Amino acid sequence: MLARDGEALLGTAITATRAARDRLRQVPGLTVVDGPHVDPAKLILVLSGTGADGNAVEEDLLHAGMPVESADRDVLIAVVSLADTVEGLTRLADAMAASVERHRGAPRPVVGAASYSVDPVTLMPPRQAFFSPATAVPAREAIGRVSAELIAPYPPGIPVLAPGEEITEAALSALLQARDAGVRIAYAADPTLHTLRVTAP
Repeated sequence: MLARDGEALLGTAITATRAARDRLRQVPGLTVVDGPHVDPAKLILVLSGTGADGNAVEEDLLHAGMPVESADRDVLIAVVSLADTVEGLTRLADAMAASVERHRGAPRPVVGAASYSVDPVTLMPPRQAFFSPATAVPAREAIGRVSAELIAPYPPGIPVLAPGEEITEAALSALLQARDAGVRIAYAADPTLHTLRVTAP
């Protein structure tokens, strides 16, 4: 199908995405990411200027049967497929706009992903740390210890801590901020982050 009709199908998807972007640009405070270096078949929205929480908007869309690729407090990303139509993406854009209005609040600055703000400090090879005896300790007591687990806020799914890395004040703070912003904490033995697994002394 792609060999035979790919150009026409992709053209429809790109046209539908462009129409959805035009619709969403009408929402006050909402930033629609666009430009020559942006995938023309993705809808990328920055919600911080609306005060709406992207996690809440995602929940509304899921209840409406419109899942998105990823969402966090500030950014919502929807991927358009070759099966999408202008009509379908218009419904999606309308649902997004309505949800943003429903959850609108005071504008706020964008908070970058935790994984981009932390410089890892490796104290032990990952394999050694992963297979070492380990124990769970209260999060604050884990500072300065060696992580025995992988912890990655999702999105973007990039680890803030990996086995063998030092649990620094910066790493723990970034993880707690991500958790408190409603970001899912993936792979952690305790996703509440009340405890962290560290290598035994």
